[in-house]
Formats: sequence, C-alpha cells, structure tokens
Amino acid sequence: MSHSQNQTNVWYFGENAGISFENQTPTSLNNGNINTLEGCSTFSDTNGNLFFYTDGVTLWNKEHQIMQYSNGSNATDLLGNPSSTQSALTIPHPTNSSLFYLFTIGDLNNNNGLNIYTIDSSKNNGLGEIVAGPINLSIDENYRNNWSERLTAVQTSNCNSFWLVSQSGNTFISYKIDENGLNTNPIISSTSYTPESKSGYLKISPDGTKLAIADAQHYEDNYGVVLFNFDDETGKVSENGELISTKAEDGTPYGIEFSKTSNKLYVSTYNYFRNSTRPNNLYL
Repeated sequence: MSHSQNQTNVWYFGENAGISFENQTPTSLNNGNINTLEGCSTFSDTNGNLFFYTDGVTLWNKEHQIMQYSNGSNATDLLGNPSSTQSALTIPHPTNSSLFYLFTIGDLNNNNGLNIYTIDSSKNNGLGEIVAGPINLSIDENYRNNWSERLTAVQTSNCNSFWLVSQSGNTFISYKIDENGLNTNPIISSTSYTPESKSGYLKISPDGTKLAIADAQHYEDNYGVVLFNFDDETGKVSENGELISTKAEDGTPYGIEFSKTSNKLYVSTYNYFRNSTRPNNLYL
C-alpha cells in the first residue's frame, strides 16, 4: 500500500522488535511493547513521527501508552489477534489528516471476522483516541465463520482513495475508502479457488493490477501461491487465479510481497515436519 513515504518510517513488530527508517541507515528500536510472532501494524504521521502501533488487540500511542476510547476506557480489547497472519492494518482518511481507519481481523480459532475502528489523532492532546468502532464488516455469519486471517490494501491509481481487501472461503471482499470515508457496501468477488488454509499472507501489487495469496496450510501439496488479476477501479478480483507455486515443489508459503515496481513477487516458505532441501525463499 502506498502512502507518503514518511508514514511507514517506523516499524514495531515481533518480540519487542523495532526499526526506524528515518535516516539513510535503518536503526533498531527497543522501546516497543509489541510481543507477537505474527500480525501487527504501525503508523506514523506525514513527518515520519510515530503515531500508534498495535498487535490487533492492544493499541499503543506514540508515547508507548495504551490509547483510549473516547469514553475513557483502554484500547486493550480490539478484535484482532496476535496469532492472526495479518491481524491489523491502518489506512489514513484520504482528505482528513486527523482520521485513520484501523482494520482488525481475528485468527482461525475465532469468528471475529473483519472489524474497523476510527482513530482521531487530534484528540487527547495529540495522542489520539478511538472515536468509533468496532463495526463488523464481515457481511453475515456465514462469511464471518469462514473469514481468513488475510488483510491487504492498495491506494488507487488516481491517489485519492484506497481499497481494503480481505477473504472468506473462495470469496474476496473489497471495501473502498475515499473522501467520504469508508463505503460499507462491499464489492464481492467469487473465485474458482478455495484456499486450504485461512492463514498466509494476502498482498496487492503497488500498481493495483495483481493480487497474490499464500495458502499456508501444510497438508495438501497441490495448494500454494495463487495469483489473481485485480481491478483498482472496481475493486473486483478475477474469477480464475493462476497457481504459480505449489507446496510439493517449493514448500509451504506464508509471507509474500510485491516489489515496488510490481513486476516481482517475493515468497517465504517453510517445511512443516518434512525432511527436505526446499528453499526458504522464492523469487517469482
């Protein structure tokens, strides 16, 4: 997802790990509160100064204190999960620099599905507050029960809106965020591919033309990395995807990312209880 470059200057992730990209040489940070092996989200302001970060359950402000809701309670009950592949994702309001949308997604052992919180950075003397949410975006119980741990977003080619995309069963669900805020009427794309697993990354290429999914379950070798077409004007995902890597050939995929130029896809793989010389990383 593309923002002002400075808004992704600071990362907090993993087991109390952190990196700052404010200077030409990345520097490590050891003052974060996150302790997770999977999903998290960090966001900075347009000047590159830390604003907040979360593991999908607890939200910390720029002073590493727990952010509050507008009613004064602590934000320690968000509906993501530290064990979810992509437990949280932040999108700024396209025209209101004070508002941010925080999306959370549960793990495969619960049915919290997709939820949204609105954060106002002007509240609480600039430390921010959650002013709305959670609002459940999982459509209905059937979708929610099949909701994956996958969550991604991309800025549209005209640079004035975003698409937030998640997945349930063989269906991709796209929500648009524009100058009017979040459009709660989703674009639904049914496909011919039903992932074996609810875990593994989902990513859209920076140019908004491709969507890739890593099917991270380890049982069936004929599943793997699937590449779809994406239309950033409509939010639709193509019905048919191309299986470009299988577990039998390359190992089980988990992390994926497109290159900045959108012409390369990077995949990290692992071998689950297997004796194999398969690579740990692929470059497709």
